[in-house]
Amino acid sequence: MDNSKIYAILGLGGSFYLWIILFFIGVLAFYGHWIVFAVSLLIYVCLLYYYLKSRKARAREMTKYIENLTFHLDSATKA
Repeated sequence: MDNSKIYAILGLGGSFYLWIILFFIGVLAFYGHWIVFAVSLLIYVCLLYYYLKSRKARAREMTKYIENLTFHLDSATKA
């Protein structure tokens, strides 16, 4: 089975995984592993930044694609 089919069946997005990671980072803080917690939190912030940046780029590309498709459909129906 293709990975994209698995993701479609489960319906899990990147946001879900980020919440799970944040939960485990919270567990580290709860049990007092402060050095590992600090390093994990720093890595988490980097992951969150990358996730938000890629999501914004993906939305921008999707908007551009839809606008381009609409333009070509309009020009095809007018001709």
